[in-house]
Amino acid sequence: MTFSDVDFADIQGLVRFGHGHLQEARFFLLRIVDAAAARSWLAARTPPPRPPANYANAEKPDPSWVTTAVKDHPPEAALQVAFTWQGLEALGISKKILAEFSGEFTSGMTESSRSRRLGDVEANAPEHWEWGAADNVPHVLVMLYAKLHQLESWEAKLKDQFWSAAFSPLACLHTQDNGEIEPFGFADGVSQPVIDWERQKPKRLRKTREYTNVAAIGEFLLGYPNEYCRYTDRPLLDPGDDPGGILPLAEDVPGKRDFGRNGSYLVLRDLAQDVLGFWQFVDRQAQHEPDKREQLARAMVGRMRSGDPIVPLSDHPVAGVAYDPDERARMVDLWANQFTFDKDPDGTACPFGAHIRRANPRNADLPAGTRGPISKLLRTLGFDSKGPHDDLLASTRFHRILRRGREYGPEFKPEDAVEGKERDAARGLRFICLNANISRQFEFVQTAWIASPKFSGTDEGDPLLGNRKPLWTGRPTSGFTRPQDGGLPCRTSGLPQFVTVRGGAYFFMPGISALRYLVRRI
Repeated sequence: MTFSDVDFADIQGLVRFGHGHLQEARFFLLRIVDAAAARSWLAARTPPPRPPANYANAEKPDPSWVTTAVKDHPPEAALQVAFTWQGLEALGISKKILAEFSGEFTSGMTESSRSRRLGDVEANAPEHWEWGAADNVPHVLVMLYAKLHQLESWEAKLKDQFWSAAFSPLACLHTQDNGEIEPFGFADGVSQPVIDWERQKPKRLRKTREYTNVAAIGEFLLGYPNEYCRYTDRPLLDPGDDPGGILPLAEDVPGKRDFGRNGSYLVLRDLAQDVLGFWQFVDRQAQHEPDKREQLARAMVGRMRSGDPIVPLSDHPVAGVAYDPDERARMVDLWANQFTFDKDPDGTACPFGAHIRRANPRNADLPAGTRGPISKLLRTLGFDSKGPHDDLLASTRFHRILRRGREYGPEFKPEDAVEGKERDAARGLRFICLNANISRQFEFVQTAWIASPKFSGTDEGDPLLGNRKPLWTGRPTSGFTRPQDGGLPCRTSGLPQFVTVRGGAYFFMPGISALRYLVRRI
């Protein structure tokens, strides 16, 4: 396969760019009240068909169209759209297509057993949500992005007569650009997977011994091979269901039209963060000593506030060396993102329960040190390991997600939080991630690694995202353990809940062809 096999003009730009250069963003959660008007509004925002080979040489796309992943036209503003299962149904899509979506997308985030597995219990339970549960499930997610001070005018252009007739507003999620610093004060957006757009990753990369940050396109977009070298199930249509040939052909099923190709499942969770409570708790545990406070906070997160890792690494690759800007950025990215926990087998630098170690264990199919068939057999059986956790975690490469969230609320320095300033300001994260398989990717990470008190073998929840619900035995999950070199572990008890879920839903963000099919064929 070559680079030209990926039709970037058929992919919504959020997948490729994230729109980090557009400082302002606002997310609208809408209910469809008039399907015909909704299709008219969407039709006016859908780019017209044009051959991908000629797209780069065409005139600049209309800024009111849904933004694509074509790199030759960096957007001055961006518009992206996604739909819940209920939204696709409200638009009038056929039951035949609806039935072929994944079970997770169909049943939704608030299905009772799913809520329990995701950790959406007690204060996180859907009955307490501001949106996303019962009658407050949105149909459409409209995401607007713009440069500084341009969002209001961009929004006004999109709210035309069709918008007013088509949609009933459910919620408007505002965001705040704090320079890629999330509300707790740590660098955000660090260590994203690198998508193999050129499709050059070996077809059968099996039982790899090294962690890699490169992921197959099919992990994030439907219609392409994933890390298992398989195609994720998605709606495939008979030619008679697409007589105009609007949809691309399926790669894996000859003759079928692929409604899912270049689309992605989008997970949105509204997370309120108790920044004041976090830093005041850490300060009390550190007995008000700034250095100890910083050490405990970075141990709970797993990184320094700058985003630098806290595991043993080689010297910083650009310190005292002259590089051109692009090469410097690449070297720093490798240094900060391609590290593993192999040099920290006992968790004395980055604790096993630290948030980033839970969210991305950075392991491979086989534990580090596996060499040859005998070693492979011993390590597979759990012998000859370097640390007690080598064989407890599933391979990371099958569970990566692409994060595209935005924070909200004014920036808050930890020093101000310790002093109790700005108590009433709401802060948090509009968590967004993209994946092709909700169950294997987002839900696995959330349930097996983030929400599970068994991840580190210490009956503890995630120090940041944990809900603190005791185990069924009554044993608390509100602790955090830091192993120590040559000594007893240091255990912090009684962690309050620092993050509370306020809403959430699963969306399908279609490719441009599928969007065109939605508005023309229903």
